[in-house]
Amino acid sequence: MGDLTPLWNDCNKEDIAFETLKERFLKIDKLCRMLNEDQVKKEEYQFSNWYRLYRVISGLVQIGHIPRTRWEYEGCYFSHKDETPWWLENSEIMALISSDDQIEYMKNYIRHEVSKFIRAPHDHIELIKSWLTLKVLKADSCKEGVYLLNYYDDRAVSAYIDIQSNYIIPYESFNWGNILLGYSYSYTIYPARDSWNWQQVANLDSPLFDIPYIGYDNDEHHIENDDIKKAHDYINVLIDSFLNNNAIVK
Repeated sequence: MGDLTPLWNDCNKEDIAFETLKERFLKIDKLCRMLNEDQVKKEEYQFSNWYRLYRVISGLVQIGHIPRTRWEYEGCYFSHKDETPWWLENSEIMALISSDDQIEYMKNYIRHEVSKFIRAPHDHIELIKSWLTLKVLKADSCKEGVYLLNYYDDRAVSAYIDIQSNYIIPYESFNWGNILLGYSYSYTIYPARDSWNWQQVANLDSPLFDIPYIGYDNDEHHIENDDIKKAHDYINVLIDSFLNNNAIVK
């Protein structure tokens, strides 16, 4: 870490206690570590998931066109790490550093932002933000304990700008049980490309609910209405629990 300005931002520079500086340093160090998978401890899995999501929801990680891909879809790099920590002086990061309970601060911030659209996103940007939020909520709800969401960042988690193009099958209205996002390639978006990856819940391109594997050839997409309903009901329980600030039902 080079520039130490974030240590005393928003502080009275004439009277900064050593313990205050130490606490801030440890918080900043933790934020930096969370962007390196091999530095994340098991007890920090939840923090890492929420922090990476917080960066997307707050706009630190932006959703937009991905170079060398078609213009029909956009996405973001969930675990993107900048070469320099310019983001440490961002107002959203400073607010996070100053909070007493960082996980609760991130949850409350995200809850306020996504509550406007998570039940039925109106566009692809809201859809990506909602998908990633649900991935974090699902990780939180695991009976065996919180798991660490995948750091794979060679490709961007993406959605078609035409929101109906993200449906598994044609449907009359938005339904979370009929949605699949994936990683963008030069000419299309692929959800999990084989049955093994399809079952890896920590992957960002695997389904939000345990539905039968669907091949990535659009002409072969198929899902039973009963599976759509089960997935939709499960996802809405996650949403309701989060928005109502209740413990997530495991």
